[in-house]
Amino acid sequence: MDTIPDALPSAPGVHDLAVEGSRVHFDVDTAETDAAMKILVAGRIRSLSATPPTLEELFLRHYGSADEQHDGRQPRRHEAHVGAQETAGAR
Repeated sequence: MDTIPDALPSAPGVHDLAVEGSRVHFDVDTAETDAAMKILVAGRIRSLSATPPTLEELFLRHYGSADEQHDGRQPRRHEAHVGAQETAGAR
């Protein structure tokens, strides 16, 4: 599969999704990570990087900015590379 799974953009807790070719960058709320992972596995991902939020992101999420409301969720930044699985040199 060379496209992102159709269910990912509308999955609960997934936000700030950006697609760059076969790479997908998004944030997912910690409580919804399992659901997002199931969608990615169904899409036959080749690799995944997960990064916890930065201190600045946590601060802004907790205190918000002048035009944001705190919703109590803590996102994680994920990057997935979707496509057919490689047989040689796959990790």
